Amino acid sequence: MDALKARAAKVVLLCLASVIAIAVLFLLFTPYRICMFLGLKEYLSLTQVLAIPLPPACSPSDQKPTLGTLALIGSQAAHYHLVLQSTAVCRMVTVQPLDESEFATAFFSLDVR
Repeated sequence: MDALKARAAKVVLLCLASVIAIAVLFLLFTPYRICMFLGLKEYLSLTQVLAIPLPPACSPSDQKPTLGTLALIGSQAAHYHLVLQSTAVCRMVTVQPLDESEFATAFFSLDVR
């Protein structure tokens, strides 16, 4: 009988220690940290709006983008989970680049590349 009481006391102490350990862990890892570990941090953080700088050779135009261009921009935005804020149409006063590396050099600053 004494062995049964001793075993029951050990089980109660183990349960109490487990509850205290869980409470301490919860206090150490605030709900924000728990969300961060679960991958929810991205959804709880503020959205950062970044505008892609226009190239220096850009002459702003009043034209609207074509439907094909808007469809391409929309599909890229959806693919990268972005929200399109606005569009700008430029007339380039310089010769257009021939390949992708020339395009990146001509149109994007070092911050974007």
